[in-house]
Amino acid sequence: MKNTLFVIAILSIVCFARCTEEKGSSEANEAEETVNTEEEAAWATEEEVQPLGQRFPILLDTIRATKELAIASENEKVHTTKMLIEELESVVEGYDPQLLAKLKAVSKEVEQSLYSDATMQDTTVMVLYDDNCTKLVGLLSELANETPDFAKYSRANILVTDIRQAYNSDFFIRKNYNALVLEYNNLLKENREEVLAVNPSYDSLEVLPYFYEEPVVM
Repeated sequence: MKNTLFVIAILSIVCFARCTEEKGSSEANEAEETVNTEEEAAWATEEEVQPLGQRFPILLDTIRATKELAIASENEKVHTTKMLIEELESVVEGYDPQLLAKLKAVSKEVEQSLYSDATMQDTTVMVLYDDNCTKLVGLLSELANETPDFAKYSRANILVTDIRQAYNSDFFIRKNYNALVLEYNNLLKENREEVLAVNPSYDSLEVLPYFYEEPVVM
């Protein structure tokens, strides 16, 4: 039950980020700070009341769920962009063929530059991937703005919105993941004997990589 609550909490944060997409940067930043503060306070409270034997397995499950959420978000961008391209070519009229060609090329770049467990902490790899995603989202806006009566194509608009939302959720998912992994890595390094006392099979566990780099704790 607790595992489920943690996963629901993560999904709720991502949904909150998507809902605030169109409210302006200052309001979105304020909302983000509020959510992050509440989440950190909730996790700190959980740490205080839960013994390690209960907290560590939940932490493991939550990290796995958050990582799966991150990968799902990345895959959604790629898959949905392919669907959008098909929709443009078969249904939408009046789009700029050169913009579509650019969209196809950038979509391939996004797919080819996708990070892995081995490269997610490599700043060069991550910057390249994120830059490609930014170019992709920029092209979507350009296509939508320059295609006559684009608003009337409901499915194309839904697909564009889905890609943008997946793009916007990346920051929140990665931030949550890094915070969880920081807790996990610190426990492995500083309290390894206590962790093994919970479950001897944890001896095979290793520290996990972060997105970009280890977060700085203020």
